[in-house]
Amino acid sequence: MPLMRLALVLLVVSSIAWIRVVMADEPTKQQCVGANEAAQDQRRNGKLRSAKESLAICMATTCPGPVRQDCAARFAEIEAVIPTLVFVVRDATGRDVRNAHVTMDGKAVEETAEGVPLAVDPGEHDFVFAAEGLVRTERHLVVREGDKGRRIPVILPVKGGAQEVESAPPPPPAKNFLADLGPQRQLALGLGTIGVAALVTGAVFGLVAKVTYDSGVADCPLGHQQCSTSEGPNDYRTASDEAAVATVAFVGGAVLAAAGAALFFTAKTGQSEVTVGPHASSHAAGLVAAGTW
Repeated sequence: MPLMRLALVLLVVSSIAWIRVVMADEPTKQQCVGANEAAQDQRRNGKLRSAKESLAICMATTCPGPVRQDCAARFAEIEAVIPTLVFVVRDATGRDVRNAHVTMDGKAVEETAEGVPLAVDPGEHDFVFAAEGLVRTERHLVVREGDKGRRIPVILPVKGGAQEVESAPPPPPAKNFLADLGPQRQLALGLGTIGVAALVTGAVFGLVAKVTYDSGVADCPLGHQQCSTSEGPNDYRTASDEAAVATVAFVGGAVLAAAGAALFFTAKTGQSEVTVGPHASSHAAGLVAAGTW
């Protein structure tokens, strides 16, 4: 009899403990309502995985019927749009890699990476793939809502092998600055460059003319009339010629620079058709630019 009473007492105590555990696992009405509200906030913030976990709480049988139905409908909605990725991990020879370790945003992925879809939140994520004897490889992905079953090929080269390369996509090609400007702005830069060079030339000839003129004044203080000889032009004539070159260079450079600036700042963002070619006549020769912009 004492043994039977002891067994009965132990049975009652264990039953009460089990009931308490079961009751503790089931959410209360307040917890159900709170989980439903939390899931709505998580859904708005794009945290679909956390929203599914919250909705699983308020779908419990102990939750009120209306709350449980609302949570079930939201759960189905999120399940239909939450993105999933399927990683296809292979080595450099094309053989499948088993038991690869995967981390997402610095946290280990609990789900297996061997062809099983992985549910992720929309947005940018950083994945790291590693396996014994293979090169650790990183991938940066932009995941969009509703992107279901997206296959992600990942190559893990053998460590120290000839094919040990990063599996990340190659960097984008360098942009051609001049090609992106368009024909009109290319012409504008050309005219502006020539104009600046002409201005510099004019400045140089202006300084040279000033030095030549000052030299003539020093050598002939009585004036250029008395210093003239039949052997050739004096310093005054040379200075005059140099000053004329400087003037022409200044005027031409200013015109070209102004034309280049006008063409550059009036260029449209669309395509422009501009042609440049030589032009010659009985009075002048040069370049002619024609087109539409």
